[in-house]
Amino acid sequence: MTPKKSQEKKKKHKVLVTTLDQAKAIFRIIFTDHTEDTFISGIFDWLYKDNDPETLTLVFSLPELLEKCEISDLLDPEFDLTEISNKHSVRKAALAASLMSMVVNCWKLFGEKLYKKPEGIWPIINNENTEIEELKEILNKITLEDFQGELAGSVLSIVGPAYYEIFLEKISILDSRDNPKESESLQDDPELREHYQMMIWFGICRSFIDAVYFYFGD
Repeated sequence: MTPKKSQEKKKKHKVLVTTLDQAKAIFRIIFTDHTEDTFISGIFDWLYKDNDPETLTLVFSLPELLEKCEISDLLDPEFDLTEISNKHSVRKAALAASLMSMVVNCWKLFGEKLYKKPEGIWPIINNENTEIEELKEILNKITLEDFQGELAGSVLSIVGPAYYEIFLEKISILDSRDNPKESESLQDDPELREHYQMMIWFGICRSFIDAVYFYFGD
């Protein structure tokens, strides 16, 4: 796979991954500490905190729903789902389903092989794998900028603008100091404790999604 040139497309979204090595490094870091199940558990934590019963109903009924349509159909604004009238709920359910699909397929392709083996040999991936086809269907249906923007918007609505800004400010200060032990202390910060795990999950997802789009995108 040939690395893409980041200057080919200028987007408002700040792209975190611009080389193949960066994408692989992100996958290695994520799947060293996270399994398929723990990643998906974070997705459900996000959905519960979002407090949208219709979205949860859709996500829990995905096995039956996907017998009638594809995840890519749910991402289509014109797709008519008669069971749910709220298009916004359908969209969030589609994002959740897409993220789950990304996690499951990446876990099958290389995550399980890299788990607890961050320095392991990168698995040989056959481009004809059905997992890759499923990933490409999603990537071709929604842009990286839209995916990241909608996920960020949902997280912002949960934690609130004030908390969001304080968290980013404190994280940026610690990042500049490059002190992992000091960064760990943020979870005990009274101003950040309430949504700390949610924001860490969001940061992991943002990096993961960028890596998926770079690694598997056309």
